[in-house]
Amino acid sequence: MASSIRVSLCDLREQAHWYHIGYALYVTFNFAYLHDALPLIGGMGLTQAVGALFLGIFFGVRLLCFLGCAVLSLVRPNISTSSATAAFGSLLLVIGITLSAMVLRIPSLSFGATETALLLALSAALLGVGDALVLVMWGCFCGTLSLRTTYLFVLASYIAALLAVTLLASLPPLVLVIGAWATFAAMPFLISRSLSGAHVSEQKPNASVARRSVQALWRPVLLTALFALLSNFMILVSGQQSVEASSAQFTSSLVTFVVVLLLLLPALVSAKTVNIAVAYRIALPLATGGFLLLAFLWNSGGGMANSLVAMGWLIADVISWCMIAEAVREMQAPPFLLFGIGEAAFPSASWK
Repeated sequence: MASSIRVSLCDLREQAHWYHIGYALYVTFNFAYLHDALPLIGGMGLTQAVGALFLGIFFGVRLLCFLGCAVLSLVRPNISTSSATAAFGSLLLVIGITLSAMVLRIPSLSFGATETALLLALSAALLGVGDALVLVMWGCFCGTLSLRTTYLFVLASYIAALLAVTLLASLPPLVLVIGAWATFAAMPFLISRSLSGAHVSEQKPNASVARRSVQALWRPVLLTALFALLSNFMILVSGQQSVEASSAQFTSSLVTFVVVLLLLLPALVSAKTVNIAVAYRIALPLATGGFLLLAFLWNSGGGMANSLVAMGWLIADVISWCMIAEAVREMQAPPFLLFGIGEAAFPSASWK
């Protein structure tokens, strides 16, 4: 086992380049502007309806954008290689993060209830579009990698992002905003460098590709959508937005870090392949344990029960992401089409 782990780490180090850190930076700020939203909204004394409005608009707009990407790929198959797509998405993310930070992270700025709701709604809409575009662009890159490499790349990015989130938590809100500006200003360049030299399919899909894609992806996409639905339903029903923000952030980060380390094991112990099914065996007990803990903890315990159920979603999301990337690579299908349709299932399941 030790030799397999050593070989796996050497392979990962040889294939990694500094500009691949862009995906980890994306995940970092995704944690900051999405996963911390409900605790921060609750910490300001805003109603549950405001939190539902923020997430509802975010996931709804994200859904429409993913579907738009899929449709656009049928008209313009070369859209996946366009740097303008990444630049536009990054610009929207910068504006959206700035607006949400003004409302949720800078207490010196005071807004009325109506202004707060409107600013959060606008922020959620911008974040939804920007998040979808940047995510699909990274999907184009993952679609050029092998299944095992994609799996390791995604999990290593999560570990780096969690470490970065831990550092950001102790910094002033203004530093977070400046960091977001710098990150997403560089994001188009990081994506472009990652895609340089990689072959991204620009062919229009035919009936055979569509049929094989559906056969390969409907199960993981359906499972991930169900995990997303259960996770977001639990967050609202249990009132996680009433949990102290710092406590919820710490619990979520700790549980995520432990789970990601567990997910790395199936890939590290094998120097050649990765058994994706092993990850499901980790996801199901975690989600079940979260449901059982909910009966005893409700929204106490720093949001532990919700964090465990959310980990089921995260694991299923990683699995489906890797399988979509593998389908893109094997079938030479347009990445905007498969990632657009696949990822659209998750915000639709999170719609409230």
